[in-house]
Parts: sequence; structure tokens; C-alpha cells
Amino acid sequence: MYPLPDQFEYFRISHHLPGLVMSTFSADTFDTLALGEAEASTRFPIASVTKTFTADLVLELAEEHLLDRPIREILPDFALADPDATTRLTPRDALCHFSGLPPHTWAWVYGDLPRADFIRERLPHLPGTASFRGRHRYSNLLYAVLGQWIESVSGQSWENRLQQVISDPLHLESTDFLDENWAASAPVPYERCADGIRQRPPFYAKKDHLIAPASELIASVPDLARWGQHHLRLSPADIRWQPHNLIDTQRPHPAMGPLHYGLGWRVDSVCGEPRVWHSGQCSGYSTLLVLYPERKAGFAAATNLHAAVLPLQTLDLWIHHHISPEWLRPEQPGVRGQGTEVRGQGSEVRGQGSEGSKKTQPLKYPTTQLTPGLYSNPGYGDLEILVKDGCLQSRFQNSPPVPLQVQENILHLTLPRYSVPFPITQPIPNQITIPFDAQCENVVFGFA
Repeated sequence: MYPLPDQFEYFRISHHLPGLVMSTFSADTFDTLALGEAEASTRFPIASVTKTFTADLVLELAEEHLLDRPIREILPDFALADPDATTRLTPRDALCHFSGLPPHTWAWVYGDLPRADFIRERLPHLPGTASFRGRHRYSNLLYAVLGQWIESVSGQSWENRLQQVISDPLHLESTDFLDENWAASAPVPYERCADGIRQRPPFYAKKDHLIAPASELIASVPDLARWGQHHLRLSPADIRWQPHNLIDTQRPHPAMGPLHYGLGWRVDSVCGEPRVWHSGQCSGYSTLLVLYPERKAGFAAATNLHAAVLPLQTLDLWIHHHISPEWLRPEQPGVRGQGTEVRGQGSEVRGQGSEGSKKTQPLKYPTTQLTPGLYSNPGYGDLEILVKDGCLQSRFQNSPPVPLQVQENILHLTLPRYSVPFPITQPIPNQITIPFDAQCENVVFGFA
């Protein structure tokens, strides 16, 4: 039996979801329900669901056998740290995250270079953590490369091509690109904390961000449903949904089969039925778009709570497979992690930091040996250490200056808007190291 609205409302409250919008749809119809601090027309940043749009643009342009031709044939300046991946990586590899390149999230969040310049100047210096086509490594940067590939093949920017080929023909009138003022049209972002939930600052975004093809769209849930309907009209055997590499065999619920990545979509099964989906989460928001190609049905949902993809998945299982939501215990205040995506699924790292419970204090200068000045890393750009009002501050890429902090006797850098403290050390004169990516060695900045 289909759950009743009151049951959805109870689920929303018990899982601390401030606002929740959800749509169930077929190829021709959809129904939308809005609860809490949201309306049907509310727009949410959809984060990595953006990848499904970019994948369609690539496949539309790759009909002339470009899908399996090296990217470097189209982008001569393209290079990765792995020479094998540099010469052989194809759009197919990039679409399914098969380069060996890890997230390197903080190389691009405050990106201070245009997309083409970043790909040419910094991407070659970012190390991989797996061999080319060796194992799944989720990378937003590969989709930035695909955005530049789309521009070179079509003669249009990724932004203009998406508007012309997808948004306008499908009448996705609420779907737009994030810019500096995006938060004015979105619900307030929240995160879990010891007392339940609390507001968090809007994340950093700007117009034409280098990472836009991976994560920088904002849309209403009805528009996501329309986007899903467009795909339900395709064959259940469409190339997008063929599994290309394995992500994980350990799933949140036993009814879920092994998880693979297709061409811009995640692919698994529920109770033996093939399922195609993509989630998105960024600082303060979570989204989900699900397709069941064989039965021509789908589900779209969004909430203004950080790391809440798993509750949205639970709603899909409840609606389409009658699996009681009681298997997912509401996360208790002070307990972290239950609402996050399974390790390896490539959740957005924006804002995955401390709850701010540890005491910090500004770092007085010159009570430390850290030397002020401009430091640089070829993959991560510039980091400036400066003195203001007697305290040390840092400025990384496009971020504004913020004070360095001492936390538990360890010097930390915290980026503006994100509660992510990074220990910062100066092991030798004129060199600073920061562990920006847990999958890689510390990032080393040299005195510029």
C-alpha cells in the first residue's frame, strides 16, 4: 500500500528533515508532495545529480565514435599525473570515474582559475590513488574535463549547450546554474548537531565555476521528475545504464544488490529489479533521482539537510518496494555518519568537518615559527600566510582571509563557510604541508 501523507510527515520529523519535497513519476505523469520548510516549487542545489545532465550532453556529441577516442585528441592540453591515463583516457572512462584520480576537493572549491586554465595548469599535478582503469575513484574533476570536451566538440560552453539541448526543449524552467547569489532562491541549509539540527552557512559558489559540469545546478523537484521522465522514455537497455565498474558490494539494506557506475548514473538493483539513480549532496542539502527503467517509474526528492541521502533512499524503497522505513533508525543527536552515503559513492566533501565542539583560539604572531608569505603548490594554487592585528591569517585561492587557529595545541587552517579544520605544519623552512585529501599524501606548498 502506498504510504499516506501523514506517514511521510512523521518520517520527515523523526529524521530531522527541515524541508522535504518528493515526486513519484511515470513516463507521462508525476505527483509531488512538499512538507516542512519547503514548497513544490522550492529549488535545491542538486550537487552531483548534475552529472546526469553532463553525461547526456557527452553522449549526444559522441555518436561519431568519440566515446572511446582519447580525450587528448580533442583537448591537446589535457594531462593527468599518470602518463597512461593521459594518453588513453576516453569520455567513457571519465563518465564512469575510471581514471584513478581521487576527489582532490579542496583543489577546486575555491577555484581561482577558469576551467580550461585549471585543466591545463593544475590538473597534471594532482596525484592519482589507483591505476588507470584499475578501480573506481570518484572524481568531480573528470566531469570538469568533460565540460571542456563538450565545449571543444560543440563550439558552445557547457552552460550554453545544456540550456539549448536540455533545459529549453524539456521546459526545465526552474533549473539554473549556481552563481554568487544562489542562496537567495534556496531554503536555509542545515546540519545535524548535538541538539538536533542547526543552520549552516551557504556554501561557496560562483558563476561559471570550473567544476560546474559535475555539481553546480539548482532545480526544483518537479524539474528533476521531468528530467527523470525524459529518461524513462529510453530503452531499459540504454548505454547509460550498463554497469562499467564496481563501486561497492556492501550496501545499506540487504535488498540492494552490488553497486556499479554507468555513464553518469549509479546502477544497482532492489529486490532483484534493476535500478538507476544518482544522489547529490553538498553543504546543507541532499538530493536523489531514481529510475526503474523496466517498470517505467521513478522517484525524485530533496531536503535542506546535510548528508541525508540515506533517508531519501529509504523513501524510495518504501514507495517502490514496500520496505518498511523502520530499518533506518532516525539518527540520534550527537551521532554522526548514519545519514551519509556509503563509503566510495563519491559524496560531496563540502562541509564534512567537525561540529565545532573543540575549543580554538587565534594564533598570535610571532609565537610560532610559521613564516608569513606566499606559498604555492602546482596542483592546489596559492596559500598566503599573513599577519593582521597581531594574528596569523591564511588566504587560500579565492577564499577571504581567516585567522589560523590552535586546536588542542595543534595549528589548524579552517576554510571560510566550511567547518573543516586542517592541521597545518612547516616541517622545514619555506615549506608548508596540509592534508587536504585523506586519500593522498599531504599537499606541500613551497615559498613562492
